[in-house]
Amino acid sequence: MTPYSKQDIESIYRLLMKSAHEHAECGKWHQAVTDVKSAAEWAYHFNLFYADADAEQLLRTISEANIPQQQVHDGDSNRCVLIDSFCLDNRGLIQQYLRALLKCDMQLLYVCTASTTSYGHDILKELHADGQAKILLLSEGSSDVIQQANRVATAIADFSPSRIFLHLKPWDVVALMACHAVEGPVKYNINLTDHAYWLGASFVDYNLEFRPYGMTVSLEKRGLKQHQLLPLPYYPVEPVSKAFCGLPDLPSNAIRILTGGALYKMMGKNNIFFQLMDAILALSPDAYILVAGFAPDKHFDACCQSMKHGDRVVQIGLRSDIDAVYEHCDIYLSTYPMIGGLMLQYAAKHGKPIIAYHDADDVMNLPEEILNCYQNQYRSYSSIADMAAYAARLINDVAFRRSEGTVLQEGLMTQERFAEAFRQTIADHRPLWPWQNDRIDYEAFFQRYLELENTSGFSATKALARQQGLALVKKLRGFRLQALQALVGYMCEAPMKELLAWLMPVCIKRK
Repeated sequence: MTPYSKQDIESIYRLLMKSAHEHAECGKWHQAVTDVKSAAEWAYHFNLFYADADAEQLLRTISEANIPQQQVHDGDSNRCVLIDSFCLDNRGLIQQYLRALLKCDMQLLYVCTASTTSYGHDILKELHADGQAKILLLSEGSSDVIQQANRVATAIADFSPSRIFLHLKPWDVVALMACHAVEGPVKYNINLTDHAYWLGASFVDYNLEFRPYGMTVSLEKRGLKQHQLLPLPYYPVEPVSKAFCGLPDLPSNAIRILTGGALYKMMGKNNIFFQLMDAILALSPDAYILVAGFAPDKHFDACCQSMKHGDRVVQIGLRSDIDAVYEHCDIYLSTYPMIGGLMLQYAAKHGKPIIAYHDADDVMNLPEEILNCYQNQYRSYSSIADMAAYAARLINDVAFRRSEGTVLQEGLMTQERFAEAFRQTIADHRPLWPWQNDRIDYEAFFQRYLELENTSGFSATKALARQQGLALVKKLRGFRLQALQALVGYMCEAPMKELLAWLMPVCIKRK
């Protein structure tokens, strides 16, 4: 496929929004919602901009045309709603807020808009154990998004809460349409995707921020005001114990350095992450790097083969026992060019020292903003030589390694600290952390995502093709060849089960 330019990314977004408006003007509400959702996901993949008043106004229009407005005056102060797009154990921030709400003795309505809850066993178990929580799962009903939004709005109004908390995908149109239809409760967004575009900034009263970077973006790019921004760093959830599944056999004197997370966090920027791994492995023949978090990948394998010490990079895949994996490792290596917040916090929780490299002008990927909640002792490195010197001390000095891990543990947010900070924050809406704004190079950040799309298989374009099907070719005037290529690419790469599910609606429509 032909590489995209900045103008191409914006043009495709505008074409999708043009289609959404055309469908709305004709009363084709479902098609309009689909287009808004696709446009939002496209924008999320690139972060050329961070909010769109036009998309949000159109979503309000669709909601008002299809969902009766519900008034909830004087909602019960002990009742709240938590809307979750994911239902994923040990991911995002859902369990942190769920546990804090239950700790505050709130009566809870949990609404999950995900198509499956198969990966949220722990979440559902905690809700059922509470005894009072009500649960609404949209996976158990119609897949019609407007019907779903109606169902959620009715459930919220019947529950009569004083507060609604949103833990959403950046394109969760169902949750936003439902929230717009319900007036009265105070609406809080849990800003888990703080670095990226997301729908809904104008739908909420307050934004719960977990670091200065996200707070800065909210002020500078989302149109939110300072009084709406509530700082609240998070902690790594204590997952329901999973039995340790073991690690690959390594020499008894091996020093296990764990890294991992989503694959895209390690790719790009001239594959510097693989240079970092090589520099660390060169420090000791006893050092091994274990990579967790994704299925086997040809591109990653090829990059490892280009390393001098790539034979000591060991992939351990997706791990449901990640807590136990940390216990059996010695050091954590932060990913680059993007950090993984939860992975960093797991390392700190287990007292594992962290090796981290960042570009000197990159404030988005500072582990300090994730780890130094109650102290300011940890720092990352913008020099590979300095990073390697620190790594050498950790590898060669066990006492130093343990003391560095202890510092991280002491400065970390904990479940108890979080529950109390949460209670204070929602009680008076005053910031408990006096954060300063970061200096963000938004253009450089966008260019990173553009590079990722152009060099790593056009994943965003294929995702768009999966959502839109052949209709995409008609909509993307000027980009029809790219649309066709993405459609073919998706069909060639998709697992058979997913492909059949995708083709079924097309076959039904033709009949």
